[in-house]
Amino acid sequence: MIWQKQPQSTTAQSAIESPKGELKPRYDVIVVGGGTNGLSCAAFAARAGKSVLLLEATENLGGACQTLALASGQKISRAAHLIRHFDTRTIRKLGLARKGFRFETQSLPTIALGADGARIRFDKSLTATGGSLVDINERDAERYLVLHRKIEKIARAIGRDAKRRARDYAGKREGAALWPESPKGLSRSLQALYQELAISSIGHYLEREFETPLLRGAIAFDAILGRNLSPYWPGTAVNWPIALSGRMKGVQGAIGLPSEGMGSLPLALVRALLRHGGTFRTERKVTRLIAEAGRIKAVELASGATIEAGQVVCAFGGADALLQELLVARHQTPGLFMPPVLPKGTTAKLNLELEGLPPGVTERARYLISPSLEAIEQAFVPSKYGRFSPEPVMEVIFPGLQKATRKQTSEEEPKRQAASIIIQFAPFDLEGGWDLQRDRFIARCAGVLDRHLPGFASRIVGGELLTPPDLEEKLGIMGGHWHFHRPVIQSQAEFDRDHGRGIRSREVEGLYLCGGDRHPGAGVRGTSGRLAAEALLKDAGKIGTK
Repeated sequence: MIWQKQPQSTTAQSAIESPKGELKPRYDVIVVGGGTNGLSCAAFAARAGKSVLLLEATENLGGACQTLALASGQKISRAAHLIRHFDTRTIRKLGLARKGFRFETQSLPTIALGADGARIRFDKSLTATGGSLVDINERDAERYLVLHRKIEKIARAIGRDAKRRARDYAGKREGAALWPESPKGLSRSLQALYQELAISSIGHYLEREFETPLLRGAIAFDAILGRNLSPYWPGTAVNWPIALSGRMKGVQGAIGLPSEGMGSLPLALVRALLRHGGTFRTERKVTRLIAEAGRIKAVELASGATIEAGQVVCAFGGADALLQELLVARHQTPGLFMPPVLPKGTTAKLNLELEGLPPGVTERARYLISPSLEAIEQAFVPSKYGRFSPEPVMEVIFPGLQKATRKQTSEEEPKRQAASIIIQFAPFDLEGGWDLQRDRFIARCAGVLDRHLPGFASRIVGGELLTPPDLEEKLGIMGGHWHFHRPVIQSQAEFDRDHGRGIRSREVEGLYLCGGDRHPGAGVRGTSGRLAAEALLKDAGKIGTK
């Protein structure tokens, strides 16, 4: 093993225990799933005056958004560690800033690392980004500035269109697609570019546009992050503008780093829920939904207890598995309803405690180790056969690093630092099993990190590896999959068909779905939960009553 000890760790959510007392036999709204979407939905419903109960199967709320405390006291986001698309309306309407959710920085730069010491710095300033490229390839620097402005315009159109579609999903309209054939408001040339991206692989597109391997690898990394896809998979090119479609304080494509780790977000949502009279319970697994005469009636827990509800929200990805028994019972035809096969995750999370920072880490940023398209492809291929790559590609942040603008001496820098690392292409069903290969996987990752950030491996003193099976078991992420879908042209028909139902169940009245596999998709957003709350309140005639 590459470290001597395993640190004791707790999650920030452990500070908020489930409220005491007996549950009521009936609630207006029961929300199943305590991730950000479930908490958002529950808080909005409680804010409107509904009696609300949120039930979470695992020990902690937040799903992928949890904060881990390392042995030294350093705080680190346990799974997801950055925010791109979180719903600003949710932050504002629920007053989350007043409840402890704040950003340490709202425009985190990205630094792509090459093994030869080369670096490209992507910043909110296109001029600064182009400047870091000039010394590597002047032609690519010029081409990047021109093309990125076009991609940003498409990203803004996607963001506007997503808001419009959100209104459709909260209303009674059915059949709306997640992503349009072409977002509205684009010029004819940009529409043509969008159509090209929608059917192109990010790999082939970048090979045509740029010469610099490090530039290609950095852009392609975001197009496949969290997905088990080759960079040469058709349709992955459209993920470039999709990744930039979020906004932070008016900055297009900005990346937010929350203060106190990602656990501060569900913590603030819990406070909003309790503030408006709602309640929650953890370690309460819902095993069955009960309907009567085509309308939802109650939920049944693993303990056998039944709690009645006027409306029920399934706020987790893959909820179709829970609905199967309910719908089969209703139709009396076992083969009529077949839930889709859930994808399994191929993304791992490594949380490390370091004895100081490696010399190459000089500023607070998001560091990418994705040196080329070939490196991504070579990391992807073994995962198809249940193996991990000897050269993983990854995203690294150092959450305890002081802001670059703050002057400090080496004595002021904390002796211990945390490294939060997302590793791509770690198969759920690893050949030989994860129990026997954890140390070997960590050693491979440490070796890659050491080549790109010399001195990294020797500084590791402890940590935690979360494999896809761990993400499912410990955090309740079904299949250990971060996204639940592949937004590419091949899966578009099925994805749109499933999401076209909107957030209301077509089969059972009073049942709503707002997991990561519903509009507007996966990631730390909270939007699906807000839309579900708006829909159920509208159905009950209670929108805007409080």
